[in-house]
Amino acid sequence: MGRAVADRAVWYMLILSTSFFGSAIYSESLFLFTAIGAPYLARNGFWESAALLGVLATLSRFGGIIVAPMLLIEWWMQRRQRSTEARPLLGALLAGCAVPFGTGAYMLYLNYRFGDPLAFVHASAAWAREPQSPLTC
Repeated sequence: MGRAVADRAVWYMLILSTSFFGSAIYSESLFLFTAIGAPYLARNGFWESAALLGVLATLSRFGGIIVAPMLLIEWWMQRRQRSTEARPLLGALLAGCAVPFGTGAYMLYLNYRFGDPLAFVHASAAWAREPQSPLTC
């Protein structure tokens, strides 16, 4: 949409009342960086870096898994719209497929450290939270 819209979006992010959490010691700022950076890098053809940021997104929080379909859709749209020589290679498709490895690595750590690869799910149950589909209202 252009530089003016991007500048305005960044400005709104900075003045938003919850922007405090971006400068605090929480994972929100890391997640925001990785969730925005991965599709941006993919759009500019840096698929390896996009895959790395996608893995970091899932390492920072389970919701980072949303980066995987974003990268897969970006790959598909570039394959459809670009000329033959500018299309991303089939290997770039692996960027979207690599994203869940962050969650897998975290689950391996939880299994090694606590003997429970789903400790993050069980810890949420202590707060009376239960996983559910985002499609349910």
